[in-house]
Amino acid sequence: MPYKTEDELRGFLCLCLDPGPGRTKRTAAQLAAIMPDPVYEALIQYAPNLVELREHAGQLAEQATAAHNAYAEGLVAWIRGDEPLSVRRRKSLLESAMAAVQAAQRHIEGCADCRPDMRLPEMCPDGQREALAAADDKPECAPEEVLQLHQQLTDGVPPHGIEITR
Repeated sequence: MPYKTEDELRGFLCLCLDPGPGRTKRTAAQLAAIMPDPVYEALIQYAPNLVELREHAGQLAEQATAAHNAYAEGLVAWIRGDEPLSVRRRKSLLESAMAAVQAAQRHIEGCADCRPDMRLPEMCPDGQREALAAADDKPECAPEEVLQLHQQLTDGVPPHGIEITR
Protein backbone atom coordinates (compact mmCIF):
# COMPACT_ATOMS: atom_id res chain seq x y z
CA MET A 1 0.00 0.00 0.00
CA PRO A 2 1.58 3.28 -1.01
CA TYR A 3 1.03 6.19 1.35
CA LYS A 4 1.38 9.49 -0.44
CA THR A 5 1.52 11.64 2.68
CA GLU A 6 2.41 11.43 6.32
CA ASP A 7 -1.23 12.19 7.24
CA GLU A 8 -2.45 9.35 5.02
CA LEU A 9 -0.18 6.88 6.80
CA ARG A 10 -1.08 8.30 10.20
CA GLY A 11 -4.80 7.90 9.36
CA PHE A 12 -4.27 4.28 8.31
CA LEU A 13 -2.40 3.50 11.54
CA CYS A 14 -5.16 5.16 13.59
CA LEU A 15 -7.64 2.82 11.88
CA CYS A 16 -5.38 -0.10 12.74
CA LEU A 17 -5.53 0.90 16.40
CA ASP A 18 -9.29 1.58 16.43
CA PRO A 19 -11.06 0.10 13.41
CA GLY A 20 -14.46 1.29 14.59
CA PRO A 21 -17.58 0.01 16.34
CA GLY A 22 -17.88 -3.73 16.70
CA ARG A 23 -14.27 -4.36 15.73
CA THR A 24 -11.37 -5.24 18.00
CA LYS A 25 -9.14 -2.37 19.07
CA ARG A 26 -5.38 -2.85 19.32
CA THR A 27 -2.81 -1.39 21.64
CA ALA A 28 0.22 0.37 20.20
CA ALA A 29 2.34 -2.59 21.35
CA GLN A 30 0.08 -5.02 19.46
CA LEU A 31 0.24 -2.85 16.35
CA ALA A 32 4.03 -2.66 16.57
CA ALA A 33 4.25 -6.45 16.87
CA ILE A 34 2.09 -7.19 13.81
CA MET A 35 3.00 -4.26 11.55
CA PRO A 36 3.77 -5.59 8.06
CA ASP A 37 7.15 -4.69 6.59
CA PRO A 38 5.73 -2.47 3.80
CA VAL A 39 3.88 -0.36 6.37
CA TYR A 40 6.99 -0.17 8.55
CA GLU A 41 9.09 0.88 5.54
CA ALA A 42 6.61 3.69 4.82
CA LEU A 43 6.56 4.67 8.50
CA ILE A 44 10.31 5.12 8.80
CA GLN A 45 10.28 7.46 5.83
CA TYR A 46 8.34 9.90 8.02
CA ALA A 47 9.69 8.87 11.44
CA PRO A 48 13.32 7.69 11.03
CA ASN A 49 13.88 7.87 14.80
CA LEU A 50 11.68 4.78 15.13
CA VAL A 51 14.36 2.63 13.50
CA GLU A 52 16.66 2.97 16.51
CA LEU A 53 13.78 2.44 18.95
CA ARG A 54 12.68 -0.73 17.13
CA GLU A 55 16.24 -2.09 17.04
CA HIS A 56 16.68 -1.36 20.74
CA ALA A 57 13.38 -3.09 21.53
CA GLY A 58 14.54 -6.12 19.53
CA GLN A 59 17.84 -6.27 21.39
CA LEU A 60 16.08 -6.06 24.75
CA ALA A 61 13.63 -8.77 23.68
CA GLU A 62 16.56 -11.04 22.78
CA GLN A 63 18.15 -10.36 26.17
CA ALA A 64 14.85 -11.07 27.92
CA THR A 65 14.48 -14.36 26.03
CA ALA A 66 18.03 -15.36 26.97
CA ALA A 67 17.36 -14.49 30.62
CA HIS A 68 14.12 -16.51 30.65
CA ASN A 69 15.91 -19.45 29.04
CA ALA A 70 18.69 -19.28 31.65
CA TYR A 71 16.07 -19.22 34.41
CA ALA A 72 14.30 -22.24 32.88
CA GLU A 73 17.60 -24.13 32.65
CA GLY A 74 18.34 -23.27 36.29
CA LEU A 75 14.89 -24.44 37.30
CA VAL A 76 15.34 -27.76 35.50
CA ALA A 77 18.79 -28.19 37.06
CA TRP A 78 17.34 -27.61 40.52
CA ILE A 79 14.41 -30.00 39.92
CA ARG A 80 16.83 -32.74 38.83
CA GLY A 81 19.17 -32.05 41.73
CA ASP A 82 21.97 -31.07 39.36
CA GLU A 83 24.71 -28.61 40.11
CA PRO A 84 23.16 -25.13 40.33
CA LEU A 85 23.87 -22.81 37.44
CA SER A 86 25.69 -19.57 38.05
CA VAL A 87 23.38 -16.65 38.74
CA ARG A 88 26.00 -14.09 37.78
CA ARG A 89 25.18 -12.58 34.43
CA ARG A 90 27.62 -10.89 32.12
CA LYS A 91 27.58 -7.15 31.63
CA SER A 92 26.01 -5.69 28.53
CA LEU A 93 28.10 -3.41 26.32
CA LEU A 94 26.44 -0.33 27.84
CA GLU A 95 27.01 -1.61 31.38
CA SER A 96 30.68 -2.18 30.56
CA ALA A 97 30.98 1.34 29.16
CA MET A 98 29.25 2.83 32.20
CA ALA A 99 31.52 0.86 34.54
CA ALA A 100 34.57 2.22 32.71
CA VAL A 101 33.25 5.78 32.91
CA GLN A 102 32.46 5.46 36.60
CA ALA A 103 35.87 3.95 37.34
CA ALA A 104 37.52 6.82 35.43
CA GLN A 105 35.48 9.36 37.39
CA ARG A 106 36.44 7.76 40.72
CA HIS A 107 40.08 7.72 39.69
CA ILE A 108 40.03 11.36 38.56
CA GLU A 109 38.64 12.47 41.93
CA GLY A 110 41.71 11.11 43.71
CA CYS A 111 44.41 11.71 41.13
CA ALA A 112 46.46 14.89 40.92
CA ASP A 113 47.46 14.19 37.31
CA CYS A 114 44.10 13.36 35.71
CA ARG A 115 41.31 15.80 34.79
CA PRO A 116 37.68 15.23 33.70
CA ASP A 117 38.36 16.61 30.21
CA MET A 118 41.09 14.06 29.51
CA ARG A 119 40.74 11.25 27.01
CA LEU A 120 41.63 7.76 28.19
CA PRO A 121 45.15 7.72 26.66
CA GLU A 122 45.88 11.06 28.32
CA MET A 123 45.09 9.68 31.78
CA CYS A 124 47.86 8.31 33.94
CA PRO A 125 48.61 4.57 33.57
CA ASP A 126 46.73 3.71 36.77
CA GLY A 127 43.65 5.56 35.55
CA GLN A 128 43.76 3.81 32.19
CA ARG A 129 44.11 0.40 33.87
CA GLU A 130 41.24 1.08 36.29
CA ALA A 131 38.86 2.25 33.55
CA LEU A 132 39.62 -0.65 31.22
CA ALA A 133 39.55 -3.21 34.03
CA ALA A 134 36.08 -2.02 35.04
CA ALA A 135 34.86 -2.46 31.46
CA ASP A 136 36.47 -5.87 31.00
CA ASP A 137 33.83 -8.28 32.21
CA LYS A 138 33.17 -10.31 29.08
CA PRO A 139 30.46 -7.98 27.79
CA GLU A 140 27.59 -9.54 25.84
CA CYS A 141 28.64 -8.28 22.45
CA ALA A 142 30.66 -9.28 19.47
CA PRO A 143 34.46 -8.93 19.68
CA GLU A 144 34.38 -6.12 17.13
CA GLU A 145 32.01 -4.17 19.41
CA VAL A 146 34.41 -4.62 22.33
CA LEU A 147 37.25 -3.37 20.15
CA GLN A 148 35.12 -0.42 19.04
CA LEU A 149 34.28 0.44 22.66
CA HIS A 150 37.93 0.12 23.63
CA GLN A 151 38.92 2.38 20.73
CA GLN A 152 36.25 4.95 21.67
CA LEU A 153 37.47 5.01 25.26
CA THR A 154 41.09 5.17 24.10
CA ASP A 155 40.26 8.05 21.76
CA GLY A 156 38.42 9.81 24.55
CA VAL A 157 35.05 9.54 22.81
CA PRO A 158 32.52 8.41 25.39
CA PRO A 159 29.81 6.05 24.08
CA HIS A 160 26.53 7.67 23.02
CA GLY A 161 24.68 9.26 25.93
CA ILE A 162 27.57 9.07 28.40
CA GLU A 163 29.32 12.11 29.70
CA ILE A 164 32.33 12.14 32.00
CA THR A 165 31.89 14.79 34.66
CA ARG A 166 33.56 15.60 37.90
